Amino acid sequence: MTSLADAARAPVVVGFDGTNSARRAIRWAAAEAVLRNRSLRLVHCHDVAAPVLGGFRADGISDVVRERTLRWRQQALAAARAVAPGLTVETALRRGPVVPCLLHESRHAALLALGAADHVAIPRLVLGSTAATVVTRARCPVAVVRGDVAKAPPDGPVVVGVDGSPASEAAVEFGFEEASLREVELIAVHAWQDPFGTAISVEAGAGVDLTAFEKAARAVLTDRMARWQEKYPDVRARGVVVRDHTVRALLSAHDEACQLIVGTRGRGGFSGLPLGSTSTLLLNHAARTVIVTGAGDEQIR
Repeated sequence: MTSLADAARAPVVVGFDGTNSARRAIRWAAAEAVLRNRSLRLVHCHDVAAPVLGGFRADGISDVVRERTLRWRQQALAAARAVAPGLTVETALRRGPVVPCLLHESRHAALLALGAADHVAIPRLVLGSTAATVVTRARCPVAVVRGDVAKAPPDGPVVVGVDGSPASEAAVEFGFEEASLREVELIAVHAWQDPFGTAISVEAGAGVDLTAFEKAARAVLTDRMARWQEKYPDVRARGVVVRDHTVRALLSAHDEACQLIVGTRGRGGFSGLPLGSTSTLLLNHAARTVIVTGAGDEQIR
């Protein structure tokens, strides 16, 4: 069990390599660490089983890989310090496959950030994809960082998706915390139509009395928000019930938001599956950062 002292010291962690998307994630994570009064931990995982060039040293790492890794570390430190010169930053160069490395880091992190390339971001998010697997199995919230982080409206609201599942309960909690830290509004969005047509569609619902469906949706949203509104009385929060596809509703709300937060799995999810359909589509199509929480995360507060 994580002690209160350990929780208070838990850093914001970001995985890095030499890519532009990694440097973007570092800048985002540095700002988040300042906001949360946390240190920043920059982690590079080197899989020594991967083919490399150059002669191997006694530790099994080639000179070429070592020099490249050290260059990346300097670039990562520079990216973090450009955002927050006074921030406490540590680096870790770890040997081993990327996914197990990052999952281990998530056990002791307040938040884990990963970079995603624009437009292609996380190709198809199939099981085995690094980001998809980490998002699913991490023991802390995971931010998949995309887009120009400087263009995200700093005073925009925090938007959180709500569906009544345990996973969205964790997302609502994290959303209230983010809104409180940023001193912005929280908008909780509950779309009561399944994006794959397993519920009543807009077309099929024509002429049908949908009052009961909307009433049930509002009850879910009110119930999920009440507990956290009491814990965070400083947060201006409002719920939005939308008769629309979940993904479309959240992407629309995300346009003016500073953060979009969702759970890993919604209703009907199974822990063995990589990601829920809503999370998958959002991570593929959102123009900016999406933070994903999990129902079973041992999240550090």
